[in-house]
Amino acid sequence: MFGVRVWHLAARAVWQSAQPVRSGGVIALRSFSSFREPARTEREKYVSVEHEHDGQAVHIVLNRPALKNALCRSMAKEISECVEDMRKLMDRRNPAAPRVVVIRSAVAGAFCSGADLKERKFMSHEQAREFSNFLRRTFANIASLPIPVIGCVAGYALGGGAELLLACDIRVGSSKAVLGFPETSHAIIPGAGGSATLARLVGISRAKDLIFTARRVSAREAKELGLLNYVCGDDSDKAESGELALQKTRDLTAQIIQNGPLALKLAKRCIDSSVDVDLPTALLLEGELYKETFGSKDREEGLEAFNEKRKPVYVGR
Repeated sequence: MFGVRVWHLAARAVWQSAQPVRSGGVIALRSFSSFREPARTEREKYVSVEHEHDGQAVHIVLNRPALKNALCRSMAKEISECVEDMRKLMDRRNPAAPRVVVIRSAVAGAFCSGADLKERKFMSHEQAREFSNFLRRTFANIASLPIPVIGCVAGYALGGGAELLLACDIRVGSSKAVLGFPETSHAIIPGAGGSATLARLVGISRAKDLIFTARRVSAREAKELGLLNYVCGDDSDKAESGELALQKTRDLTAQIIQNGPLALKLAKRCIDSSVDVDLPTALLLEGELYKETFGSKDREEGLEAFNEKRKPVYVGR
């Protein structure tokens, strides 16, 4: 009953409305059908992948400085491809599989400024609908990655950029971070999962406040609301550049990867699956997932390391 892959149920109401094609439990991303991707050189790629902590942490790095990482069709496709490539590596039997994903920006002062409204202006209604659905499915696939995902934000995270952060399990911001959902000021609503996930994260009334007013919130208020888990720095240049937030992200990554990889996957699955069910069902699910740790090499290693007073060496199975 509980052996199937469990998706991020907190976002299910909105994300499933797009009726994505599913294949083997994974949300299959339809490519954009009504327009062709423009040809670009390798130097013009907007998303790169970096590896840290001996490959145990994978960083998806956004880099479109001219437009503060505004989400265009090409950038969205690159993010989607990065996520799919990582999912292929996350086989339970693959000891080299990454254990943490980080999403961050290489652009000073901006995490992601939202959708590229200049590009959107020339889309037909059908193209705009397809693009919104594609973003929704892409962010759903990020949220449903089986390992922890950390969002690191320095500067602006607006609209689709804020929705991208909502797909992360943990969010770290610099003191200069600014978050907002400005869609209603453009006579639309959040279209990449924000309407559903924001309410589940900060509560219905606060979500309505942020969306109805389209106002921007500071890093401090974002932490008070629950949009950010950590706020780092002060008014120094390090806060502006996001250096302190990135260091905090790396510290959190180091803490996470020292724990059992299988346990981390099961814990994430259990928490996400418990959001929209009653307590007795959630407790049953916890019991089923707890049983999956029995007989694992990691569990045996953890017990031996504890008795021998040494650090455990986990292999993820």
